[in-house]
Amino acid sequence: MAFSEYIKKDVMQKAGFCCCVCHRPSVSVEVHHIIPLSEGGDDTIENAAPLCPSCHSDYGGNEEKRNRIKQMRDWWYKTVEQMYSGNIAGPEQLHKIHDILQNVNAKQDSILKRQQRHDSDLHELKVQLKTISNNAIDRMTMVNSDITTSAVLGTAVSSIMSFGDPDLQCMRCKSFIDARHKFCPNCGYYMG
Repeated sequence: MAFSEYIKKDVMQKAGFCCCVCHRPSVSVEVHHIIPLSEGGDDTIENAAPLCPSCHSDYGGNEEKRNRIKQMRDWWYKTVEQMYSGNIAGPEQLHKIHDILQNVNAKQDSILKRQQRHDSDLHELKVQLKTISNNAIDRMTMVNSDITTSAVLGTAVSSIMSFGDPDLQCMRCKSFIDARHKFCPNCGYYMG
């Protein structure tokens, strides 16, 4: 069997739609069994943990780390609760953030696949990323300041590191290309 939709929703909300290990928000975070069904695990909330694919591959199959996953999950639930206690971020706000993240991921996929991009798409992506960052910063408290700072800076640094050089705009056809290319892949213009 699999977790019920109710349990998945509850786990994701408790975790603020983030991985309980790395704390990164992502639409690819899924609810996983801490103890697999094949090893006697069950479909209860106590056996559920929100993990991103990377952390799931690092922790999921390791029997020795299962107790650690529970500890990290429980600590992250408390941290998320503290982060949003007294604030207006309830389930509706978390769903709104989740929807924005889905849209951001779709825009990133489009950019990474080098599909036709327009200035308005890029502008919309920038606005959405600023909204997420500002939302996290606005909700920062003394309790969660280190997590918020790490998340905002970590996201910025990882995006710079993973995307390499900034994109350039071709002088001839105005398409955006990776700065490492010498020729525009759309029109062949020499970029220098």
